[in-house]
Amino acid sequence: MTKRIRLVVTVKSYPQPSSRYHESVCVAGIRTDTRDPEWVRLYPVQFRDLPEEKQFAKWSEIELDVSDSSSDNRPESLRPIESSIEVIRTIDTRENWAERMRFLEPLLADSMCDVIHQQRKTGASLAAFRPNSVASVQVKAEQTPDWSEADRNALAQCNLWSQDKRILEKIPLRWSYRYSCGANCSGHRQKIIDWEIGEAWRRWRRTYGPVETADRVRQKWMQLANAPNDPVFLVGNIRRWTNVFLVLGVCYPRKDPLRDLHGAQGRFDFASHHGDDLTMTRHGESLDA
Repeated sequence: MTKRIRLVVTVKSYPQPSSRYHESVCVAGIRTDTRDPEWVRLYPVQFRDLPEEKQFAKWSEIELDVSDSSSDNRPESLRPIESSIEVIRTIDTRENWAERMRFLEPLLADSMCDVIHQQRKTGASLAAFRPNSVASVQVKAEQTPDWSEADRNALAQCNLWSQDKRILEKIPLRWSYRYSCGANCSGHRQKIIDWEIGEAWRRWRRTYGPVETADRVRQKWMQLANAPNDPVFLVGNIRRWTNVFLVLGVCYPRKDPLRDLHGAQGRFDFASHHGDDLTMTRHGESLDA
């Protein structure tokens, strides 16, 4: 059975080869058609094959038809019907990400340690939180710099149907955040799989070469996660290893010294929004793995 939902897209992972879908992207976001905000995961999305009018940026509000996922029992996961996608609008960063944060704030967890606790208790697999302190961004080479033969075969099948589409490039490096939740936290290290970090590597490498680009990307994502920003990490786990979480994206409004005094006053009224027409991975596994 299908149903129509509306959501704000908060993350898109870098595309991955798939033996079943040839090439796919995992999309996650916050539903805006429910009285209370809810996380939702859409998989698979063959994003690069979508018609231009159905392609969407992060922080776009979209509508589409979905069905239950038959292969993913994580509570947030739905299967999208890509032909039904309608892009409503894109939410900008004006007034220090004000509207974006109104969607995120009601869903913020206390910490990554809290996210892990909730996953064990309820199975929740998507979350957002403010890290207490970010120590570093680490960069390492992937185990293999190119796709496996099976991956190449999957991508080749994909390109038979879209002959003008460029072959998907594998990013040969992985960047990971190392951070802490606070005094009672032993620390976390999680790979960043946001499409943006892969695109940064691809674009900057043409100008700076691979060695300098690797470090420029490291510095950039470290900058996003530290003062004067007040970063929020968006994380999700892997289907086959539910205790393994990855950083799907980073929000980076400037720190508001009065934030802790605002409390619930700054939270978005989803009830009033409801119905309104407001105009990895481990060893190369993808988020759905």
